[in-house]
Amino acid sequence: MEDAGAADPAWICSLVVRSGAGNIADALAVYSDGQQAGLILWGRRDEIVSLEVYDCHPKASQRFPQISDLRIFEEPLRELQ
Repeated sequence: MEDAGAADPAWICSLVVRSGAGNIADALAVYSDGQQAGLILWGRRDEIVSLEVYDCHPKASQRFPQISDLRIFEEPLRELQ
């Protein structure tokens, strides 16, 4: 039987932090339709533990961003090239 909390992002984040992982980097994804998602790279010492992707819009499509969608937080509105 699957754990009901497994799909809850707060539960996943709590599990990652309890494993001794820390935030390595974060970024913003801006899709061609203007929707946005946040990304957090979690890791510890010599390894990456997980990549967290969270939607910033209530009815987002829950898609995985492409490299061309990624932005640093200082440039979220940069035009796609």
